[in-house]
Amino acid sequence: MTGGGASGVVVSLTTHGRRVRGVHRTIETIAAGVLRPDRLVLWLDPADHATPTGALRRLVDRGLEVHEAPAEWGPHKKYLPYCLAHAADGALLVTADDDVLYPRRWLQDLVDAHRADPTTVWAHRSRMMRLTADESALAPYQAWSYSRSSGPSFARVPIGMGGVAYPAVLQARLAEGGAGVPDLVRRTDDLWLHRHALRGGFPVGQVREVAADFPVQLGSQDSALFRTNLNGGNDHVVSRLYDPTDLELLREHARG
Repeated sequence: MTGGGASGVVVSLTTHGRRVRGVHRTIETIAAGVLRPDRLVLWLDPADHATPTGALRRLVDRGLEVHEAPAEWGPHKKYLPYCLAHAADGALLVTADDDVLYPRRWLQDLVDAHRADPTTVWAHRSRMMRLTADESALAPYQAWSYSRSSGPSFARVPIGMGGVAYPAVLQARLAEGGAGVPDLVRRTDDLWLHRHALRGGFPVGQVREVAADFPVQLGSQDSALFRTNLNGGNDHVVSRLYDPTDLELLREHARG
């Protein structure tokens, strides 16, 4: 299931509640890739960790690591506990979503992009931030189109469901923030991670010019988190997350 230390890559993901029953399908697609990670780590809420499914127990026998993390970290469990404990290890951290069925070159393509430009955060799927007509603020989230370009940009927001590769230096920056997750972003990890990248000087690139649209497990996108973030929840976060200094930098990249 893992590559035995040859790739220098760790893949990390989280799940919770009823989605635990299907996460093994996603993990199997990652394990079937042409490039296998050195470590494949799943983070669970304490209640789910105490009662793993039979499918997860079988995957542990094949090399999957399953660890407990605070339930209140929500989607931030996919990266935060790893960064707090292992940012200094120097591995490339690739996050995955718990319901996506990844193609065989998914990890290889992210790693290839990272090796070509290791100072950029690489994603398979992203949105480009847009400004209001007078450029005084960021436009509503729904106006941020899925990207049709690949070049690194500070105005590109990586979308976690496609998979995102975070360099070790950015992992260290995330670890420096400590174990807390602000209430504002408790359900919105993509935007929080983008702001960290922005302030750390890491642009975001997309592996291909057209944003990837990988298949997902049936019914998984009906979750309350997915609906809330698309139906205006992200606008509340955006208006409070980015300060005037951030906006000045984004103006150079978000026009169009």
